[in-house]
Amino acid sequence: MTEPATAAGSVTVRELRRDVRGWRRARATAPLSQIVEDAYVWVFSALVVGSEVGSVLVNLSRESDTACTTAGCQGARAMLPWLVASLAVVAVLGTARMLGPVFVTPAVGSWLLTTPIDRGGLLRPRFLSVASAAAVAVALPTVAAAALSGMAAAPAALLVVVTAAVGGVAVAGAALAQAARPSATSLVAWLLAGATWLALVATGDGRPLVSEPVHRLDPTLWALLAGAAVAVGAASLLAVRRLTSLPARTVTPGGRLVPAVSGALASLDPALAYDVVQVHLARARGFVRSHRGGPHGLAAVCWRDVTRLRRSPRPTLVLLAGVAVPVAAWRAGAGTVDVLVAALVGFVAGVPLVGSLRSWTLTPSLVRTLPFRTDQVLHAALVVPACVLLGYGLAVIPVLHAAGVGWSDAVLVGPAVGVVALTSGVRWIAGRPPDYSRPLVSTPAGGVPTNLYGSVVRGFDVLLLTVSPMLISPTVVGAWVSILLSVVVVEVIVRRR
Repeated sequence: MTEPATAAGSVTVRELRRDVRGWRRARATAPLSQIVEDAYVWVFSALVVGSEVGSVLVNLSRESDTACTTAGCQGARAMLPWLVASLAVVAVLGTARMLGPVFVTPAVGSWLLTTPIDRGGLLRPRFLSVASAAAVAVALPTVAAAALSGMAAAPAALLVVVTAAVGGVAVAGAALAQAARPSATSLVAWLLAGATWLALVATGDGRPLVSEPVHRLDPTLWALLAGAAVAVGAASLLAVRRLTSLPARTVTPGGRLVPAVSGALASLDPALAYDVVQVHLARARGFVRSHRGGPHGLAAVCWRDVTRLRRSPRPTLVLLAGVAVPVAAWRAGAGTVDVLVAALVGFVAGVPLVGSLRSWTLTPSLVRTLPFRTDQVLHAALVVPACVLLGYGLAVIPVLHAAGVGWSDAVLVGPAVGVVALTSGVRWIAGRPPDYSRPLVSTPAGGVPTNLYGSVVRGFDVLLLTVSPMLISPTVVGAWVSILLSVVVVEVIVRRR
């Protein structure tokens, strides 16, 4: 590698990039024909999948036009794109807070950020790429929601553009807060999530903010577009100017997280990706305040989860706030399918509650240090999550009754929903990782373990299995069958260690 230098003897970012690009191209092993072939496969696959998804959305929208006739269903359908757009922005803010959002690879952080070069020139392309990716990530679900809601093409396109611009503004604001006040990004995300939750509650209460789908270009959309354009320009300009002041300690953690999560997802193991994210969040938190005292014996294992909930009550609050989703689904005319919606919300929001089970199952040597059997420790680790999810099941009893389940049946169907959510979370969090010591299946991607692809649907398979009796018969009998199936699944998972 030649040593780039300017007339003054200092190295610029452009020269470094040109030198790295020349070094990479000189050692490239893939021919141009293979690169073109791979690009053609990716583009063709994207077009095929996009056309199929678009066809499904169009057909679902036509079915909704004929089936959605009540005022509650129309109001919930009209609010769908606005709620999805808001939730997408919240997800972008949360991801930006986790990644930085401006981040570099560990190699760049150790080799280039420590040198006296223009840091702004080095970080500017990364900021623009993250902002563009955030805009696309926000726009895609908004397009699907607008198609399902029955919006006209012109208002839907304008709403998608506004939402994409807001996603760019969110990333720019997170970049501005990255150096000085990183907690401001979390505050904005929680405020927006709270506003979205209030809008969802209003939809479930029969008072949606938008009563019918938008079929013409409303002046409000034009005003939102103008405000978003001004905001994205100003925020991006300020963020680009502040890139030079970003310290290395704020841009390198995200660079370590991205390849770790990519590697975990490449193995088709979502639980491993969850572990990587939890480790990253623990490192960002730094330390916690210790709590002394507590009960003895197996109760100490339960007390460990109680202490965790005292330190971070956020999972419990999110789970209880998720009751608004079944309420909105009932208002939209879901009927007894609301049982499945409630169980799915409990499963997704209840996964962090069973996080301690992950540490016990992944480190059997830790369990062996305790004077108890392994199944006793794992059962004790399920006490606190079971109590919280049973409380969630009790909270959805009125919603299930409104959806068509009788009071005498809903009193047991509600707790059964909590048990199903707990079972699905246990299956997802305590499932075995892919075992490469087993016989492999020959695929175009190489040898694949037999249980690799099953890890993608892990948790959801148990959810459908245990909630099916209540979907077929939302009565006391169906609830008891679901509870018995859930108990059997949990016992099999706990005792196979």
